Amino acid sequence: MLLGLKGQLSEYELRGICARMIGEQRSKALRGELKIPLPIGLEYIEADRVVLDPDQSITEAMALVFKIFRRLGSAMQTMKWFQRQAIRLPSRPRTGNGKVYWGVPNYGQIQRIFRIPRYGGCYAYSRTHAHTPGWVRAACPPAQRSVAGVYSGCQQELH
Repeated sequence: MLLGLKGQLSEYELRGICARMIGEQRSKALRGELKIPLPIGLEYIEADRVVLDPDQSITEAMALVFKIFRRLGSAMQTMKWFQRQAIRLPSRPRTGNGKVYWGVPNYGQIQRIFRIPRYGGCYAYSRTHAHTPGWVRAACPPAQRSVAGVYSGCQQELH
C-alpha cells in the first residue's frame, strides 16, 4: 500500500504501454520488417536487404570458419585449428560503435557463429524469452518461437 491509488494507476498504465510496445515489435517481426542487428559478415543495404559485408577480409574470414568446420566436423576442433594457425577472426561488439575488432577466437565465439540463424539464411525472432523474476533470459524451444522464416540471403556465398 505504499503507492496509493495514483501510483497503482501509473503502474497499470506503464504495463499497458510496455505490452503494446512488445506487441508492435512482434507484429513487425511477423511482417519481416523488424531490423535485428546482424552478425559480423552481413549488413543491411537499401530496402532492408541483407547482403555480405563489403569488407572482403571479413567475408573471407567468416567463410573460412564454415570451410574448416565442414572439414573437421566440430566447433572445438575448428577453434583449435584457428588457434594453432594464429588466425584472427572479426567481431563487432554492440557497444563498439560499429568498430571491428580482430582476435584469435575462443570456443564461445566459434560456437556462437554456428548458432546464429542468419548465417544459414533464416530470420528468427524470439529465440530467447525473459523470465520476470530477475529478468533472466533463457532459450525458447523452436516450437515456441513466435517468428521464424527463410529469406533469400547470403547462405550460398558464406558457406
